[in-house]
Amino acid sequence: MREQWKKIAVCAIIALLGFSFQMWIEHQMRPYALGGVYFHRWSSERMMQTVPIEDLRDHPFNTLFNIHIQPPGFDAIRSLFAQIRSTNDVFSLVVRVDESLYVLGAMLNGLMGALIFLWLSRLTKPWFGMVAAALFIAHPACIFYATILDATLVSTVLILVMYYLLWRLRDEPGSSTIPLAVAVVVLFFTRAVFQWPALLVFGASLFLLKVPRREIGIFLAVTGAVFCLYLGKQYVQFGILSTSSFSGLNLVKTAGWPDKEYSAYLKGHDVLDPAQTPDKPMPDVLVRKWKMDGSPNFNHVAYLWKNKSLMKEYKKRVAATAIGDILTIYAENMATYFMPSTTFEKGKHVFINRLAWKGVYDTVFSWPVLPALLTFCGCYWLCVRWDFRTGLALLLPSAFIAFVSITCEKGENMRYKFFIEPVFYIFIASQLYDMAARLFRFGYRRRSSVEGAGAKSSM
Repeated sequence: MREQWKKIAVCAIIALLGFSFQMWIEHQMRPYALGGVYFHRWSSERMMQTVPIEDLRDHPFNTLFNIHIQPPGFDAIRSLFAQIRSTNDVFSLVVRVDESLYVLGAMLNGLMGALIFLWLSRLTKPWFGMVAAALFIAHPACIFYATILDATLVSTVLILVMYYLLWRLRDEPGSSTIPLAVAVVVLFFTRAVFQWPALLVFGASLFLLKVPRREIGIFLAVTGAVFCLYLGKQYVQFGILSTSSFSGLNLVKTAGWPDKEYSAYLKGHDVLDPAQTPDKPMPDVLVRKWKMDGSPNFNHVAYLWKNKSLMKEYKKRVAATAIGDILTIYAENMATYFMPSTTFEKGKHVFINRLAWKGVYDTVFSWPVLPALLTFCGCYWLCVRWDFRTGLALLLPSAFIAFVSITCEKGENMRYKFFIEPVFYIFIASQLYDMAARLFRFGYRRRSSVEGAGAKSSM
């Protein structure tokens, strides 16, 4: 019991240190901030995936219920901050909400560090877990995405929590699958990667981990019920079986249709023609054309129709494209995927390139070092453990996330890599520690045997 409380105390300290480190970095870089506030050129209002802040302030529940562009998780956070820091001036409201998002980002970095320590302290030693957690908190990508006002960091922390809970089912047989089900449901409402096929992946992982059938059934019943209810709501409202209507845009981009061509397509088809808006009254979030900063509201109902047409366009393009050309596109996406995570939106962040240690981390967490480390540590793990079943069970979710990130997006793939970088990091760190510990024990035993043989000969 005392050891458990010690770990909780250390987790709290690491979380506080991670939070303080992020806030300190932001304070040091405040002179470079745009308008004294923004470390990236886009506010949360400017992001394509968010809805107008005034709708989240004035009609929070109705607005969240009528979102089709993305899962509502991140806008739910924005809505909460809009209620807490409400003001009649919509421009001031955006700034207030974004300041709160920066604080949340710092808190999430601290939480991520604490969870890395907790996991590695169970795989290795507490001192190693503390050092490894501190090194990851200093990762420029963590600092970067804590200051990008979208759902990337939220998704990354949730995926890490999900993975820890999945690993715990293997480490502690007989544990309940309810916590994992809750984590997967929260991810479903936060990140569009997690659609209904993800349930098949998690079900397979639980089966491979030899989780009791009853617990697997509970997991699938809880997650399946929530998925079906929400996707049924989406189908009745919008005619889509997904939490995101952006699937049309994302897929045509993978087929070689760049963002500029997409914008020209929308402009050429007059996507915001008032004649396209239904006569019956609709919520503001579905008929408001522009956000307060002049950027388009992609949750407008007309964009829903156009993204549906883009899905048809994607199917046509894929059918007319040779398999070799499709594989070439995916190879290009994979190359982008393994670029440094901090190269996302290159040039739009005011201070990330000023971090002196950025180059070292970028080298380690990109091609060819990261794939080489993963391959090496994976081979080592299999040779030492010889447990293909468990290895496959733990590999499946990250392979699924990477597969969707490479095949369903083009241009921002390196941002999606950050989703599972903490998991990569924990795996690599634990295997390198295990290898070093085995080599140390082998050297110690060999030295002891030599010394023992020398003592006998002298007698």
